[in-house]
Amino acid sequence: MDPISAFAITFTVIFIAGVAFRISPFFTLTGGALLFGLLIGLSPDVLVAGITDGMGRVFGVFAMIILSGMVLSALLKEQGLIEVIIDDLSRLSARPGTLAAVSGYLLSVPLTCTITAYVLLIPVLSPLGRNPHHKTAILTLAAVSATVSYVLIFPSPVVAPVFAGMAQDLSPLTYLAVAIPLSALIVGACIIADRMKEGRDLTTAPLIRPHPIKPETTTNGISPRMRAWLPFFVMGAVMVCAFSSGVSHLIIIEVTPVSGMISALLLAPHAAWRPCTKEGVQRAGVILFDICGAGALGALIVEGGFSTAAYTSLAPVLPQVLIPFTLAAIIQTAQGSRITTAVVTTATLVSIPSLTAGISPLTTVLMVSAGTCLFSTVTDPFFWIICRTTGAPPLEVTLRYTIPLALAGLTILAAALSIQFFTI
Repeated sequence: MDPISAFAITFTVIFIAGVAFRISPFFTLTGGALLFGLLIGLSPDVLVAGITDGMGRVFGVFAMIILSGMVLSALLKEQGLIEVIIDDLSRLSARPGTLAAVSGYLLSVPLTCTITAYVLLIPVLSPLGRNPHHKTAILTLAAVSATVSYVLIFPSPVVAPVFAGMAQDLSPLTYLAVAIPLSALIVGACIIADRMKEGRDLTTAPLIRPHPIKPETTTNGISPRMRAWLPFFVMGAVMVCAFSSGVSHLIIIEVTPVSGMISALLLAPHAAWRPCTKEGVQRAGVILFDICGAGALGALIVEGGFSTAAYTSLAPVLPQVLIPFTLAAIIQTAQGSRITTAVVTTATLVSIPSLTAGISPLTTVLMVSAGTCLFSTVTDPFFWIICRTTGAPPLEVTLRYTIPLALAGLTILAAALSIQFFTI
């Protein structure tokens, strides 16, 4: 069978298995890799070798990144430090919507998972809602802001594989000089839109602040505030030092989250080390299995010649600059995981240099990021988590989560096209 048809059948099966039967992404993605290989007629040796090689490469890149984020999140939760962070942020703005947006934006990249950041924020942000409708608005705003940060800010697990594969000559500082203002602009627009949507009654009502944190005895002479914030400052300092020393992107991607985890462990009481590392390993294992399934699928797609077939099919009907965006949007819609989309899209683009010939690396990274935002619906696990945690019906979550993210994706796409136009 030709690769395009095999690709369509494979992702249709993945979509049905994920939505209708709620099968774990690891099994749907790995099974999809097997199905794709069989449909295009790969030999058993090539099929198994491709799956194992793809899993191994992805595990090698993501293992420490994801583990570090999960251990850090467990330490913050165990010590009640999320409340400290929210209390400090509320001093800058106590409006519930703004507080939710800023906290989601700041936490998703250091914790290496949007869903983890969102779940940690639920107990703190939910009491700020005046009614169920307002609670849904607050939590979905946190989810949207966390996702925008996650798909744009280096070195998140979405940006990292695209950056390492497609933008090795691009300075991370140059990228961040574009990504940070762009993401801040999008989140700021979401905050303004949320205030307008809630109407005059909510936007002019007295501001709500979280309950003050209870005074806590310092641990080993270290205050809760220092334990809450210092790991984030350490990660920032490590990134600055790495930028100035000129080390490779891969080192920055790996070392930054590890430095945050180590500093958080050193600041935490010894009694928290064992349960938090155990919880972190368990959470990381689930995420890593899913990402490894994506690596297997990406490797088989490349091995099966899909890249060449995709270029041949898309080039006559699309401008070349839109091909990375279109591929990412298709893959995201089919299976829902943004990391998977980044891994598979990058593998496809890297295998055929002509797919991105003449496109600046900065534009390519932004195009893939934009594609991961376009269709965040029933295949997106975050969509259903928001439905469960807010009690809102899917239609309301679509209006408050899916559509804002689609508009964010289109904004990123417009920025990418503008950059490409001015760099030609």
